Amino acid sequence: MIKRIFAVSLLVLVASASFSFALGELGTESGGLSKWIHPRLGAGVEYNDNVFLDATSEKSDTIYKVNAGFLVSVPFLGNRHVASMDYSVEGSFFSKYDNQNSANHLLNANLDLNFPKFYAKINDTFRPTSSRSGTEFTNRIERIENFSGVTLGTQEWNNMTASVGYGLFFVAYSPTAQKPLDRKDHSVNAALTYQVLPKTRALVDYTRTFVRYDNAADRDADADQVNVGLTGELLTKLSGTVKVGYQDRRYKGSAQNFKSLTYMGSLVNSFSSQTSATLSFEKGARESSYGSNNFYSYNMGTAQIAQTLFFQRLNGTFSFSAQNNDYPKATTEVGITQNRKDMVYSAGANFDYGINDWLSTGAGYQYNNRDSNFGGFDYAENAISLKISAIF
Repeated sequence: MIKRIFAVSLLVLVASASFSFALGELGTESGGLSKWIHPRLGAGVEYNDNVFLDATSEKSDTIYKVNAGFLVSVPFLGNRHVASMDYSVEGSFFSKYDNQNSANHLLNANLDLNFPKFYAKINDTFRPTSSRSGTEFTNRIERIENFSGVTLGTQEWNNMTASVGYGLFFVAYSPTAQKPLDRKDHSVNAALTYQVLPKTRALVDYTRTFVRYDNAADRDADADQVNVGLTGELLTKLSGTVKVGYQDRRYKGSAQNFKSLTYMGSLVNSFSSQTSATLSFEKGARESSYGSNNFYSYNMGTAQIAQTLFFQRLNGTFSFSAQNNDYPKATTEVGITQNRKDMVYSAGANFDYGINDWLSTGAGYQYNNRDSNFGGFDYAENAISLKISAIF
């Protein structure tokens, strides 16, 4: 595993650096081709006091990390259209628990086509990973996640825009125990916006999602989501998007259905050129991997403050989030039968210092906590990290 991760990281760095050099040589004659590709390399170390997210008898470890990647962005036809690809790989090496060593990959590819009266966007995100972030897992479960999407839309006409789209998400697990969770989500959507103020648009959108499991057809579901909201500059120095809506999520082999009001929003307040605050919030439902629950409903909120200091060299980010998860079907744990309810909290502080235009270093602290009415699912985790990064 270690040799494989180092080999992949070295291959990415050497290939992208060589390509960058070649483009640089070509760019001297064709006007800036060296700007197309930007290889990067980084390394770091983390101390984690609960590497297995245990409720009791926590185990700590020191984790060494190395990452490599590149960004390619190519404008064409008078810079009207852009094709881009961003790839990264991060290897994690545990000092004591080397069976937890892992490599997480992320590949984003995008094609943006802009014409006088309409546009088209095609994107794909490919992610072989074992990350626990954003999941219910406390173990590192190897899997492949992929999302592909196509959007066709109109440029603004009579203060209006319209778009339609299709998306496909699939997840495929490596361990046999998780194979029943393999699934594909197909979604179709349509949206309209109308300019109600010089920098503000009203919106309405509709999404139909078909959830299809490869090996558990009784978990298949159809969902309808409709939203109305505002996007753009909502107040002076406050911009973002706010939506309220309703979701009707129906499961074919179960009475577990989600029918509820929903909301989502992402707001940014720029207090000054050096200080900004971001607030995000959302209510909805997600597919569940816990027992016989098809889904869980959630309410979440995240706040983040970003501050720049010392001649634009030092950037500090401070964040806090809280999320409650409610499971619709009662389960039994250690002789207790009830509906599982979790509260998940996180708080963090990160500092990045730009040594020069291509080299930076940083330090961070992250706290994660899950408080469940089933005590066996509780955990608290503290992580302290240092890193150094280079972009060529």
